[in-house]
Amino acid sequence: MLPVKRRELVLPTHSSEKKLCVAFFDADNTLRETHSKKRSPHGRHDVLIYQHAADKLRALSEAGWLLVIVSNQAGIGLGYISEAEVEDAMQETITQFASCGAVFGYYDFAEKYDENRKPGTEMAWRLERKLHQVKRKIDWQQSFMVGDAAWKRGKDLQPDGAPGDDHSDSDRLFAANIALKHPGFAFFHPRDFFGRQKIL
Repeated sequence: MLPVKRRELVLPTHSSEKKLCVAFFDADNTLRETHSKKRSPHGRHDVLIYQHAADKLRALSEAGWLLVIVSNQAGIGLGYISEAEVEDAMQETITQFASCGAVFGYYDFAEKYDENRKPGTEMAWRLERKLHQVKRKIDWQQSFMVGDAAWKRGKDLQPDGAPGDDHSDSDRLFAANIALKHPGFAFFHPRDFFGRQKIL
């Protein structure tokens, strides 16, 4: 069973634990790219998932982890893409991964420049509140974020001292902001978490 709309929570079927490990993922250029070569897919037919990510996602899913997508989609507010297109693309993304055995139980996106937008943490706290309503908690020390917006070009240095080459640092700072409240919450770049990104 998958969420049928944004912010609908479906708990992992492989876990009855009261405390859940949560794996947060960015969407674009972390889990998927587009047929059109646009930044974000415009509707379900534009979605091209990273097949090489499926094995690791499936292993987490089978181990009872809650897989979550949190995505900045400011193009909605700016009029570049419709909310319906973003919603359709998210549904297609989780459906394609589910067909590989990787089940996402929740997704959210930030369409404005407000507290929801990463590196703001409201998307994480909203999920935490929803889990609290069903008497579940997040095991923050075991949980983590994976995203390609890590070390911003012209601003950040990567851990090895090399200049940053990412378009933004919002995913890494999202994780860092969560870690201020929950020490131990980790961040991974997709090239480290999944390996080299390519379409198989």
